[in-house]
Amino acid sequence: MSRSRKFKPAFNIGVFIPLVIILVAFAFATAYFRISAGLFVLFVAFGGYALFSIWAYLKTRNIAYFAAFLFQSFMATYFLTVPHGMLPIGTKAQAWFFYFCGLIVGVWLVYLMATNKGKWKGRNVFELAARQVNETVNGFTDRPRPAGKLEYTKSELFGFAEFVKRNLIAIPYIENNSVVFVPVKMGDEYIFLLGLVGDHRYHSWISFDFEGNVSASISKKDYLAFTEELAFDQLCDSLGKLFIEFMEYHKKNEGERVLHRLNSINRGFFS
Repeated sequence: MSRSRKFKPAFNIGVFIPLVIILVAFAFATAYFRISAGLFVLFVAFGGYALFSIWAYLKTRNIAYFAAFLFQSFMATYFLTVPHGMLPIGTKAQAWFFYFCGLIVGVWLVYLMATNKGKWKGRNVFELAARQVNETVNGFTDRPRPAGKLEYTKSELFGFAEFVKRNLIAIPYIENNSVVFVPVKMGDEYIFLLGLVGDHRYHSWISFDFEGNVSASISKKDYLAFTEELAFDQLCDSLGKLFIEFMEYHKKNEGERVLHRLNSINRGFFS
């Protein structure tokens, strides 16, 4: 029997805004100049996305970002070399070679997204945390909540940080005596990857200090995204214990169990 959602789903319409801008720019350049100008707009757009994707891959080491970089690079090269392009530096056969390479990589990219390998899983994290909370006795506060204690070495903690980053679960921030994990939702990843997030402590976070203490805090924005006014202390406690569980799986080299739990929350393609 399916459970009702405790964390609001979101259709991220923001992903379509750049697409609309690119199409409008393409139409304008083609209508007021010539087709080569429109093709150059597409070259610049795909080239810009390729630069972001390779930056995101270097930050996360997530394979989907590398696939996106290849797809966008092939398509940018296609629009650069296709006949009537702004810089027709190749033959028609070469242009179509880049197009078909892009098409093949594009299929791979769609597969990675459909299997959640290329999706940020912040909403899944909050949904799993909320499922352990039934009380609605108090509302939001801004205080963090101790969630427990766990034994781990610094090496294990840093390894766990790489795991959650590579699998797009959270962004880790290494502080003087702790590692802080910030769950990232689809649509919010750009500000984190581009360093525009500001103080990460203003967002929801889970902290693992070097003494084994774990604490958690949920931001007001994320708290208001729950479908019920859940008990805040219990919600923070549940979030912290969820990451303790993830850490224990990782210590036993059972990271696939973490991904299985997160992927059990079925969401839309863009959320």
